[in-house]
Amino acid sequence: MTASSENSTPQDGGDLRERTPGESPAQLQARLRDLEANLLRLREENAFLKRQWHEVTHSYSWRIVSRLSRAARDLAPKGSRRRAIVKAGWRSLISLRQRGVWGWFRRTVGQIRHESVSQVRLWRARSRPFASDGRPVILFVSHIGGGGTERHIRDMAARLAEDGVRAISARPDGHGRLCFEEHDADWSLIRQKRIAPSREGVAAMLQAVRPTLVHIHHRMGVPETLFDTIREQGLPTDWTLHDYHSVCPRIHLNDGNGRYCGEPSPEGCRSCLKRLGDYHGRPTNPDVLAWRDSWRRRLHGARRIYVPSADVRNRLVHYFPELEFHVRPHIEPNKPGQSLARAWVPGDRVRVAVIGTIGSIKGSARLLEAAEDARRRNLPIEFVLVGTSDQEPRLLATGRVEVTGPYREAEIWDRLEDAECHLAWLPSIWPETYMYTLSVAMAAGLRPVVYDLGAQAERVAEAGVGCRLPLDSDAAALNRALMDQAAKAAADTSDWTPKFAEYPEFLHDYYGLTIDELKSAGVIATSIPAPHSPRSDHARLHQHHRQLSS
Repeated sequence: MTASSENSTPQDGGDLRERTPGESPAQLQARLRDLEANLLRLREENAFLKRQWHEVTHSYSWRIVSRLSRAARDLAPKGSRRRAIVKAGWRSLISLRQRGVWGWFRRTVGQIRHESVSQVRLWRARSRPFASDGRPVILFVSHIGGGGTERHIRDMAARLAEDGVRAISARPDGHGRLCFEEHDADWSLIRQKRIAPSREGVAAMLQAVRPTLVHIHHRMGVPETLFDTIREQGLPTDWTLHDYHSVCPRIHLNDGNGRYCGEPSPEGCRSCLKRLGDYHGRPTNPDVLAWRDSWRRRLHGARRIYVPSADVRNRLVHYFPELEFHVRPHIEPNKPGQSLARAWVPGDRVRVAVIGTIGSIKGSARLLEAAEDARRRNLPIEFVLVGTSDQEPRLLATGRVEVTGPYREAEIWDRLEDAECHLAWLPSIWPETYMYTLSVAMAAGLRPVVYDLGAQAERVAEAGVGCRLPLDSDAAALNRALMDQAAKAAADTSDWTPKFAEYPEFLHDYYGLTIDELKSAGVIATSIPAPHSPRSDHARLHQHHRQLSS
C-alpha cells in the first residue's frame, strides 16, 4: 500500500521550477530543505502503512493456516494412515507440477512397485518367528536415529555372523512401541516384531529371542521396561557410549549456537539446560548431577563399557572415575583401491573436500566464513561439499563452494574421485567421539585438517599427517593453513597409508569371548587384547579369505 497522490504535494505550493521571480538563493535552499523533509516524512508514512498492511495480512493468513492445520490434525492425526495418505497426495501433486504428466506417471509407477516389494518383504518378516537356530544371540539395543551408531551396528552384525553369532536389534519405532528386528548379510529385513513396551510383552520377547549377551548402544527413546526386564532376567550387558548422553541430555556438549560448551561446572550446565532444554529442545530436569547419577547406576552393572576413542575415555573418566572404559575404535570395512587425492600444482586453486552432512555442530558457519573470506580476498581456494548443509544457499552464493548433494555410502569414492580435491577439511566444532567422515578422508588419501579437540584431533595426531588448528582460529588463519597444507602435501613424496583398528577374530578381539563361552551363556570377564596389536599370519589369512568370500 502507498500513500495517496494528494499527500505528495509539497505544503509550500510548488517545486523549484515554479519559483516566483526574484527569489534569493537562500530562499531556494530553504524550499529545498522543506521538500526533502516532506519527502522523508512521506517515505516514513509509506513504510508505516506497508508494515500495517503486512501485519494485517499476516495475521489473517496466520489465522487461516492455524485453523486449517487444526482441522488437518483432527482429521488426520500424526502417525495415522490418513495423515500418510494426505502427505502422499500432496507430494504427488508437487511431483505432477514439477515433472509433468508422463514424468509423474513413471515416478508413481516406480514408487508403487517399490512400496509393494517393501510391503511384501515386511509381511514376510513379521510372519517369521524368532525361533532358535542353534547360534548364540547378541541383542543390540539402540535408538531410532540411525547415523554412525546404526552403521556401527551393521558392521558389527556382519562380523559376528562370520563368527557364527546371530545379531538381533531392539529399538523404539517412533510410535510408542518396541521393535525387534533381524537382518541378513545385505541388511535386508528378514524378521520383525513390534510390541507394546509392557513388562509381560518384553519378558516374552526376550524369552523368544534368548540372548546370551545384550549390547546397548544407546538408550535415547528406549522404554525403561526393556532395561528393567534385562536386569531382572540377569542377562550380562555391555555398553558402547557413542556420544556424551551420559554426561548431558544435550548429547554433543554444544551450546545453543552449536559450539563446544567447554564442559562448565554443574551450575553452568543447569543454566544451559534451563535455557536450551535437551537434545530436541524440550524442557528437561536441569539437575545434571541427578542425570549423571542415573547413568552411573546403569553403567555400574555392565560387564564391559566400550568407547570409540581415548579422548572419549579421558572425558568420561572425569565424570565417572569409578568406571572402567575400554577403547574400541569402529570397524572400517569400506576402503577405496587407491588414493583419490590430487597433487596440487603452484598456480592452481586449492580444492578442499568437506565431507558429510554439515550442520551447525559440524561447522557449517565456519565453512561459510571460510568461503566468504576466500571470495573477499580473492584467495586461490575453493571448497567442494561432498554432501549437504543447512547453509547451502548462502554457501553457493559465495561462488567458492560446490555442493554435490546427498550420497549413498557406496558412492562416496566416486564422488571424491570426481571432486579432484587436494586435501580435506572436517570443520566439526564439537569433540567428536570417532568421526566416520575423517576415516573416509584418510582412506581416500586426503590429508585432513581439523580443529584441535575431540577424537578428530586425536586421530590426526596418531596418523602423523594433516593439521590441527585451535578452535578459535578465524577464517583467515584457516584458509592460510589449508593452502599451506596443500603445498606441503605436494612437496611430500613419502608413502602415507592410514591405519585403522583391526579385529581379525572379531568375537575374541572385540568382546574377549569365545563362541563356546557365548553358547554356554558363560559370558565372563576375560583379558581383551588391544585392537592395534600386531596381526599374525593366521589373522591375515583369515581376513584374506573373508574378503574373497565377500
